Amino acid sequence: MKRPPYIERLPSGLLRIRVPDPFRKKDRINVTGHNEASVRARADQIRRTIEDFRLGAIGEAECRKAITRVAFGAPTLRDVWDSYASTLRGEWGKVKVPGIWRSRVEPYFAKAKVYELEPAAMAAWETAELAKGLAPKTIVNAFHCIRAAVRMSLDQVEGLRYPWLNWRPLGNAKDSEASQRESFVSLEEVRMLMHAANRYDTYLEGKGLFADVAIRIFVAALTGARQGELAALGWDHVLLPDELPPDGSRLSAEIRVWKNCRPNWQTEHPNWTRPLDDPKGRRHRQHRLHYEVARALFDHRERLRGRGWYRIDGPVFPTYGGKWRLQPETINGSVFRAIVAQAGFPTERFSPHSLRHTFCTLTAQAAFMLTGDIQAAKILTGHSNVKTLEGYLHRGSRGLPESLIPELGQASLPGLPFGALPAAERDRKTLAVVALETDRQLSGLASAIVVHRAPDPWASPNAMAEIARKHPHGIPDTVANRADGRYRRAYNEAKREG
Repeated sequence: MKRPPYIERLPSGLLRIRVPDPFRKKDRINVTGHNEASVRARADQIRRTIEDFRLGAIGEAECRKAITRVAFGAPTLRDVWDSYASTLRGEWGKVKVPGIWRSRVEPYFAKAKVYELEPAAMAAWETAELAKGLAPKTIVNAFHCIRAAVRMSLDQVEGLRYPWLNWRPLGNAKDSEASQRESFVSLEEVRMLMHAANRYDTYLEGKGLFADVAIRIFVAALTGARQGELAALGWDHVLLPDELPPDGSRLSAEIRVWKNCRPNWQTEHPNWTRPLDDPKGRRHRQHRLHYEVARALFDHRERLRGRGWYRIDGPVFPTYGGKWRLQPETINGSVFRAIVAQAGFPTERFSPHSLRHTFCTLTAQAAFMLTGDIQAAKILTGHSNVKTLEGYLHRGSRGLPESLIPELGQASLPGLPFGALPAAERDRKTLAVVALETDRQLSGLASAIVVHRAPDPWASPNAMAEIARKHPHGIPDTVANRADGRYRRAYNEAKREG
C-alpha cells in the first residue's frame, strides 16, 4: 500500500507537501495551503500530471504550465503586468506602461486575480474612469495594456478566452466617427494647409524669429516620418546634392529614416551626442524624396547655413542654436491645430500624427492608381503588412459616401417600355445590342419623367417637349401611368401635411 505524502506545518501556520520536480533533480515543488484536503488534492493532481508527461500523453511545456497553475494558483494582474512591462523597450517599458499601472489600473485591480477580470468588473472600472472626465481613448489604451499582459499569462489552448469574454470599452469601436483621427485626404487639402503654414511662418519672421514650421509640416506630410523620426533626422541621412542642377531639371534626393528620438534621451545616454534609438518596430526605411520636398529641404539647408546652424552630422530641424532636440515633439500640437483652423478645417481630431495618416492615404491612392493594389505603399510607409497600413487610410472625399457604380443607361430603369424579343434572339450578345439601342431611343425620357422629383411631371414644358419629340404618335401608357403615380403620391403627401 502506497504511503500518503508527508504533510508538514510551517512556522507561518501553512501546511506543505513537497513533490519531486520532474525537470530539476534534487528540487521539490512546494504545495501549500490552510486546508489538508486541499493540499493533498493539489499534490495528487501534480503527481498525475507528471505521470502523464512520463507516459508521453502531454509535452514538457504543457506539463510545466499545469504544475505552475496547480501549485501556485492563478496569478494576480500585478504579476502578469510586471512580466509584460519587462518585455517592453524604451519609453513604453520605462515610462508609459508603469504610469498606466499607477494611475489607471492599480487603484482598481492591485490584488485582483486574472480570472476575476469579468465583464462586470471591467464595466465598473470603465464607468469609474469615465466619471473622472477621462477621454475614452485613454481608457482604451489602458485596456489594451491589460489585454496584452493577460494574454501573456493565458495558456495557449484552443478555445481559451479572456475573463471579460466579449466585453470591450466604449471607445474601442475603431470604425466609429468619434474614434477616427482626421487626415488630409487630397492634394488640394494639403495645399490649403501649407498656405496657412506659410502665413504662420511669415508672421513669426515679421517678429524677427527663425520660422521653419511650414517645412516641418511639409516634410512630415510627404515623407510619413513620425515626430520622433523627424527630431532624430540628420543631414547625413538626407542625401541632397551640393548644388542645383544646371539645366534646371528636377532635384533628386533620398531620405533614410534610421533613427528615432526618445524622450529625455540625453539623460539616459549621457555619452550620446545625438538621438540614436531605433525607429518604431526597428523598421528602417530609405526611399526617394518627392522632388518638391527635395527642393524645400535644399532651400532650408541654405537658410541654416546662413545662420551658422548647419553641420553635416547636425539636425535637419534643430532647436535654437542648431542643437539636437531632447524631446520627440518636432511639431507643437497647439501650433499645428491653430494652423489647421486657419486652413478652414475642424481641429477636434487633428494632431501632428495626422500628417503621417495623410502620407499613407495619398501614397496608397497613388499606388492603387498605378498598380491596382497598395502593396507598393507599405514599403514607403514602413509598415510590416498591408493590414497595419489599412488602419492609416482615410476615404478620399468628405460627406456621405456615394455609389461608385458607373451609369447603366436609361434602358435599364424599371418600368420603361421595351419591345418583346423574338425567341431566336434571346442570347447574351443580342440582349446587349438591343439594350444599347433601346437606351439610345429612350435617352432623356427617364430623366424627364423618373429622375425629376416634381409633384406633377407634366408641369415642366421641357419634359413635355422631350416626350413629344421621342413619341410623335402618342405618349406610351407606361410613361402616363408613372406620371399618374407620381401625381397621386404628391397629392397624398400634401394631404397629410394639411
